[in-house]
Amino acid sequence: SKDSDASRTVAENVCDKALALVQFERMLQERMVTPHYQPIVRMHTSEPIGFEVLARSRLFGLETPYVMFEAAAKLNQEVALSQMLRWEGVQKGINKNVKGYLYVNTHPKELESEGLVESMTQLRMLAPNQPLVLEIHEAAVTSPAKVSELAKRIRDLDIRIAYDDFGAGQGRIAELGAAPPDIIKFDMSLVRDID
Repeated sequence: SKDSDASRTVAENVCDKALALVQFERMLQERMVTPHYQPIVRMHTSEPIGFEVLARSRLFGLETPYVMFEAAAKLNQEVALSQMLRWEGVQKGINKNVKGYLYVNTHPKELESEGLVESMTQLRMLAPNQPLVLEIHEAAVTSPAKVSELAKRIRDLDIRIAYDDFGAGQGRIAELGAAPPDIIKFDMSLVRDID
């Protein structure tokens, strides 16, 4: 019957999510992620100028960043996950001799604490000569003064700042003047089919 099929589907989804939460702790502790490096290229030459660090996992229920952070949110571990993904991405990028800037992401919760600067300081010590860019999602820029202070401290580490997905939300143009980034990565919806 349709009702038994629906209840079985709900039960399977609950079990899948529970398994993902159990797997999450293992993924975090054993650093079971694989970084991928998406090229960022110059339009007119197609020359790579850097790489955005993305992560995947082979653990069931945690294959993509979306589901990783969904599980992390349930466990209040978004900051720990974000820090681990950056570390693994930069460390493995050095081992693979990835050239150019490495663009690393941050989670909005990291902007609420001092831990982001400390995390980036450790990352800089790991990779003293690696050009780095810290991406901050546009929606996380709620306090230009706070972001401006953060940017100053991050730049003191010789790390650049990028606003990611700019224009996706409220198009916060005012923040550009109050807390200017080094780089703006426009939301895909603004540049799709631009040619």
